[in-house]
Amino acid sequence: MAVGSLVGPLGARLQSLFDLIDDVQGQSLNRYDRIWDCCCDHGYLGIKIVEAELCDKLVFVDQVPHIIQWLDSKLDVLPRERFDLIAGDAADLIFDPGQRHLVILAGVGGSTIITIIGAILKIYGENGIDFLLCPTNGVFEVREYLIEEQISLMDEWIVSEKGRQYEVIHIRAGAGIDEYVKVSLIGNMWNVNDQEHEAYLKKILAHYQRAEQGDDAERSKMILEEYRGIC
Repeated sequence: MAVGSLVGPLGARLQSLFDLIDDVQGQSLNRYDRIWDCCCDHGYLGIKIVEAELCDKLVFVDQVPHIIQWLDSKLDVLPRERFDLIAGDAADLIFDPGQRHLVILAGVGGSTIITIIGAILKIYGENGIDFLLCPTNGVFEVREYLIEEQISLMDEWIVSEKGRQYEVIHIRAGAGIDEYVKVSLIGNMWNVNDQEHEAYLKKILAHYQRAEQGDDAERSKMILEEYRGIC
């Protein structure tokens, strides 16, 4: 465990999210007032954000009550005004329209991410909310949804941890989009000379090649063609 920290060092995946937030919060014009850590690895990222005092308030959200209870006891040494705890559905969150918000959705599947974003935007779509996504699966479907909803891309990258690769997508939805940047179906962050990117692409191609033999062959073939264009 790092000296002075309630949790040990973050893995590469969560550390990459922390680094992005740290960078954004250093820019006074783009700084988030409130950051929402939803469904994200038992709150480890949120704890680091609170400890680093990167925002006015960090809100931990999880449907599992015992995780929130664990966080409540874990965080009792930190100033309570710097964080809130919510045991409930991330789709039911209430956002102050006078503040800038970042919602972190990591460590969950693509279908869950789509459901949560859809529920939030149904109520707060006119306010403008940023999301930081790192799906465990279903990334292509997430990207399709973001395109359909005309959600603007801010940044994206691939991060590797313990032999597995993840896509991170930073987006802005609703009002407040100065310049709309369309999300790509497969992403524009690929580096064909990077061994980790190459390994990730091979896994994706192998997955959809197997799926091409199943019931959804036509769709899998379409997705394969998209990814083959990277090579």
